[in-house]
Amino acid sequence: MTGPGFQTVWEAAFGAVLPIGPALRVAVPDRWVRFHALPRAKRYAEGPAEQAEILKRANDLAAWCFDEGRQIWLAAAVPSSSLRFYVRSGTAIVVGDVALPESHQVADTAADFEDEEDFVFARRMAWSRGAFDRLFTEIADDRTRAVMFDAGSSRVLAPYDGGFDVILETAAVRQTLRGAFSDWASPRGDGL
Repeated sequence: MTGPGFQTVWEAAFGAVLPIGPALRVAVPDRWVRFHALPRAKRYAEGPAEQAEILKRANDLAAWCFDEGRQIWLAAAVPSSSLRFYVRSGTAIVVGDVALPESHQVADTAADFEDEEDFVFARRMAWSRGAFDRLFTEIADDRTRAVMFDAGSSRVLAPYDGGFDVILETAAVRQTLRGAFSDWASPRGDGL
């Protein structure tokens, strides 16, 4: 299935905002909600049971956001100084066990929290429960970064070490998701 490239569909949904959780949270705060990866906002797993809980939450949230088999974009924005930390495959980087080809370069912007050029890598893939477990594990261990994006709905799942930022199409849908997983949501007034 071909169609518009990542840059085209991303910019139609979010303009010049980079595909990273903190930038999205600032850009569309009314559509953003955060969930913790572990009970009591614990940041890192300390054994197989906690790692299984992180994967359960990651897959449950992703399954709520994306239908099984749905084509989504897996994307990573990488500051130029950090490229050396990624495994390369030609012009692609490897996140989890997925090679992401380079999509485009972005000049320095205040919105990306870095003072340098960023490279965006992206690939369309079918969402399937369990298919991204290695990626979710590497993100939970703070070894890589990536977001999942559905161009049709503008939904984004942005996992990080400690939880998941989710961007939804409207504030009402955000409230529905927050209610569905209220035990995992941040209890803080600012949502962090």
